[in-house]
Amino acid sequence: MLQYGARKQIIGITAANPAVVNVTAHGYVVGDTVVLQGLAQSSTTGMQQIAGIPFTISAVGDADHFYY
Repeated sequence: MLQYGARKQIIGITAANPAVVNVTAHGYVVGDTVVLQGLAQSSTTGMQQIAGIPFTISAVGDADHFYY
């Protein structure tokens, strides 16, 4: 069962493999699970096909970027 934390705003996300997600001061660590919601089409987001799917963070680049 998932326990949801505070909502965070996605600044950007790549379509690379693995995807790189830009979230200011995210605070996540490797192994955390995230669920992306509200991916409205814009210049920086719009990958509605991944909305609602739990992803495990595979790496943390820095305080503002993580990979899954």
